[in-house]
Amino acid sequence: MPPSHTRPLIFKTIGECSKSRARVSKMSLPHQVVDTPVFMPVGTQGSLKGLLPSQLEDLNCQIILGNTYHLGTRPGVDILNQFGGLHQFMQWNHALLTDSGGFQMVSLLELAKITEEGVEFQAPHDGSTLLLTPEESMEIQNSIGADVMMQLDDVVSVLTVGPRVEEAMERSVRWLDRCISAHKRPAEQSLFAIIQGGLDENLRRRCIELMATRDTDGYAIGGLSGGEEKDDFWRIVSLCCQLLPEDRPRYCMGVGYPLDMVVCCALGVDMFDCVYPTRTARFGTALTPQGTINLKHKKYKSIYSPIQSDCSCLTCKSYSCSYLNFIIGNESVAASLITIHNLAYMLGLMRSLRQSIADDNFPVFVNDFMTNIDRQWIEKEKMGAFLSVAQGSTEDPVFLEMHYKAAGNSAPIVFVGKGITFDTGGISIKPSNKMDEMRGDMGGAACVAATILAIAHLNLPVNVIGLIPLCENMPSGNAIKPGDVVYARNQKSIQINNTDAEGRLILADALDYAHTFNPRTLIDVATLTGAIGVALGGIVTGTFSNSNKLWNQLYKSGVESGDRLWRMPLYKHYQKQVTNSVLADCLNVSKTPGGGSCTAAAFLSEFVSVKNWAHLDIGGTMMHSNEIPYLPKGMSGTWNLRIAMSDSLKLQQECVKCKYLIIFPGISFLRSSPLYMYMRN
Repeated sequence: MPPSHTRPLIFKTIGECSKSRARVSKMSLPHQVVDTPVFMPVGTQGSLKGLLPSQLEDLNCQIILGNTYHLGTRPGVDILNQFGGLHQFMQWNHALLTDSGGFQMVSLLELAKITEEGVEFQAPHDGSTLLLTPEESMEIQNSIGADVMMQLDDVVSVLTVGPRVEEAMERSVRWLDRCISAHKRPAEQSLFAIIQGGLDENLRRRCIELMATRDTDGYAIGGLSGGEEKDDFWRIVSLCCQLLPEDRPRYCMGVGYPLDMVVCCALGVDMFDCVYPTRTARFGTALTPQGTINLKHKKYKSIYSPIQSDCSCLTCKSYSCSYLNFIIGNESVAASLITIHNLAYMLGLMRSLRQSIADDNFPVFVNDFMTNIDRQWIEKEKMGAFLSVAQGSTEDPVFLEMHYKAAGNSAPIVFVGKGITFDTGGISIKPSNKMDEMRGDMGGAACVAATILAIAHLNLPVNVIGLIPLCENMPSGNAIKPGDVVYARNQKSIQINNTDAEGRLILADALDYAHTFNPRTLIDVATLTGAIGVALGGIVTGTFSNSNKLWNQLYKSGVESGDRLWRMPLYKHYQKQVTNSVLADCLNVSKTPGGGSCTAAAFLSEFVSVKNWAHLDIGGTMMHSNEIPYLPKGMSGTWNLRIAMSDSLKLQQECVKCKYLIIFPGISFLRSSPLYMYMRN
């Protein structure tokens, strides 16, 4: 039933993404109209460590968070009432949200006793006892005067299983009723329900069904971000956003890593909070579009530019990394200056995200955001061979992962497929009549992506991971040159003999990285050599494998799909050719002419240690001119691989761990490919 009072919160959606559940809205509160999606800095005890409220205003911060448990303990209800609430007490004239104190059940569990009546805490600062009941939580929050209050909920660790999870969910519903009854200022302060149920979808559904009938002003997704796997996290967030009322704000509690916020926005979340940007600042870590930087590192002593050149915050306008490096550890103001920048970055990220949704350009925003993260991750993984191919281009490389999990904890099958979006051979320009072959270098990426999505659509009971490194290979003075030596992820050195043999460099690092998943089978597929087309023509896939069993499985699958595979030799002769270098551990191209596809496979074998590995060279079949069962004519030139957010909620659930979802036109054709047939059998 609708409440008899006038709502203190008005939520109006003003724009939606056509490719996801992301939305931009206005949330009107007594002290502020808040633009959502929004990140809320955490001022646990009535302040953000090291910052004045006026400095938050300078950052255009619209809402901050306080904690009921801490504020109820110190300064306490009497002092808050004396000042008429926390707004006046801390001189903050904008919106406030208060947590109920329930999270302390987890964080201070050794100091807490949970019963149906409430939670009995032993205050860590003086040992005194505080009984926090739903009624007491409401009384404290009414005294604080927060624009948004959270119900007291029964919080258990997200890793908890068994009857305790259901008990906590049901108790949270009962405590919500007690909070509603005890709420003394419903026309001035909004109350949010908190959805519980752990990682159990049925419990989450039941909780939403029950709490939605209470018709609160908003809803929070609680009990997450506590050590669970990311795929479980996305799954629960996606489920809750689908089921919660469209006309109320959705708040994902305790979530504030930039990547998590971007993905959760795509799933439909409106509000976030986290101590991450302020806590990391106190340890000398700054946030940037390219990732985090540790300003304590000695290299920043001689970097005279600001943390972020295009940032307009006080810190970046006034101080260099060198200065911050100098004062970190010696002056407390260092933490304040880095905190200012980190909050400016987080709030700016949300502003850009909101604008992209309003412009219905959110997939492009996600692509740009992920690309920035990818380069730092690729560098951290020390994928020097992969990076060497991209170093001549102004476009950053991208490393996609697709995880499909439908077989518990069993070892996965890993597919690797590289894509080069514009391939000129590094320092050479191919003639225009070879443009189709250049586009064909997307073939491996295309086959891996489409195969995994087909498997997901058909719900096959298997665990599969797709690894898809993408980059450009542009001509420039920065491109790799013959004679250069690069270092792969496994620290093997590679002498560059031919800059047009760049695909194997990309695959080398991806294959090595694939071993981190302990795969039972590893298969890479690539348009690697023109030689395979010369040797086998345009209708046969050259297959190299260190496993007779795997080869037989692939061959039978190819017969069934109508795509013929031919086994090619992995002779030690070819391996000697690619390791015959005085400058490095191996050569990317043999000095001896001939056997191009065989030496390419031998090179890749230097980065493989699993016993079930196969390399599929589709250089011939991808350059075909006739229709064959799963490759329409001109596939390499006319099928566009787009990086975008999926408009299919089912697909989002099935591929919950994707950095991106890849939408591939004509996926049905790939269902009859030998890769898919191999998986089905």
